[in-house]
Amino acid sequence: MSMSMSMSMSKSSSSSSSKSKSMSMECVEKGIRMCASKYNFDAEECLRLIMDNMDSKKKKTEVLKSKFALPYNGEMNGDLCFGISRNNGLYTQCTSNRKSDEAYCSKCSKQAAANEHGLPDYGNIQDRVSKYNKNELFVDPSGKSPIAFVKIMKKLKLSEEDVRMECERMGITIDPRHFEVTAKKSGRPKQVKPEKEEKEAKPKGRPKKSKKVLELAGEEEDLFASLVMSANTVVNNDVKEEVTVEVKEEVKEEVVEKPVKDKKKKVSEDKEEKKLALQKEKEEKKLALQKEKEEKKLALQKEKEEKKLALQKEKEEKKLALEKEKEAKKFLKELEKQEKQAIAEIKKENKEKKETKKEKKVEAKVEEKVEAKVEAKVEEKVEEKEEADVVKKIVFEGKKYLKSKKTGIIYNMEQDVIGKWNEEKQRIDFNAEGEESEDEYDEDM
Repeated sequence: MSMSMSMSMSKSSSSSSSKSKSMSMECVEKGIRMCASKYNFDAEECLRLIMDNMDSKKKKTEVLKSKFALPYNGEMNGDLCFGISRNNGLYTQCTSNRKSDEAYCSKCSKQAAANEHGLPDYGNIQDRVSKYNKNELFVDPSGKSPIAFVKIMKKLKLSEEDVRMECERMGITIDPRHFEVTAKKSGRPKQVKPEKEEKEAKPKGRPKKSKKVLELAGEEEDLFASLVMSANTVVNNDVKEEVTVEVKEEVKEEVVEKPVKDKKKKVSEDKEEKKLALQKEKEEKKLALQKEKEEKKLALQKEKEEKKLALQKEKEEKKLALEKEKEAKKFLKELEKQEKQAIAEIKKENKEKKETKKEKKVEAKVEEKVEAKVEAKVEEKVEEKEEADVVKKIVFEGKKYLKSKKTGIIYNMEQDVIGKWNEEKQRIDFNAEGEESEDEYDEDM
């Protein structure tokens, strides 16, 4: 019994709620039409806009959420936001809903408005689709590109089968390229050195001195000249040997010392370059952070100003709406008063008409009765005149009556016929009319 009672109560409550909703909608429609007639705007268009807004609030696309981040596979959902979510570095489509007349959700549209390039922080899905179809690497506006999905699988300890099962549940066909592992060589990349131009091979050491050719002037000087020639040749040979030994040792020292010095120079230059690069990176990061902070501050200030403006606008709209509602209520009250007054006047007129009809009927009945009584009395008087009836007073049951000696007809004291005397039973047999007249007579007494 309790279950049936609860079911009936729930049904009645649902029916009453639906009735109240329909009544409220009717009231709203009536109020809008009245306001439209007063303020000169299109009521049908206003009602259509309200209904469209209600339908758009009801219809919201439900998006399945995956258990873990899935890679991008060239898909694009036209009902969702056209911005890109970073999604653990995979750069997939934003899963937020968007309005039919806008490209992005509220978050992505704010980012697009704040950025100089007019796109969200991570770009839009159209560029992602075009790059994917051309098998090119996607790069976001900040210069970053998606990471390999294999790294996320390794981090989350996922197998290929787990990923495929989740993709089937989500209705996604995964690209097999996401399971490929790209091997990278360890260490620094080789520096390509420019090829040196080949130099002509030159003999080592000092250049040889050209020997002077000696000519003898005469026969007497032959011995002396030969001795000088031999001494010069011996000296030249000794000097050559000493010089060649010294030159070889110097060349060896230069050959040994040069690569060592070059290596030290390169190491020091590399360190200095690294230091400069690190300093440059730090300065760039600082500048980027400062820029980001300034941009965030500007964005926050912009948001605050927009919120203030929106709040002011809402307040003004609420005030206008309240004023319009008040005016509409006043207008409705005035209409209701006028309707009530009209109804009261109509009722009054109907009442008066009914009363006049009743009075006429009563008057007609009274006139008929009066005429009938007058005719009866006239007839009685005529009969009395024609033949006078002799009566005597009698008392029956404590009341006085008149009895005719000839006919035995009984009259009341007003000389109305009320019955006849019964000799056998010694009582009055009253007529129906006589009884009524007798009651009236009693009341008069």
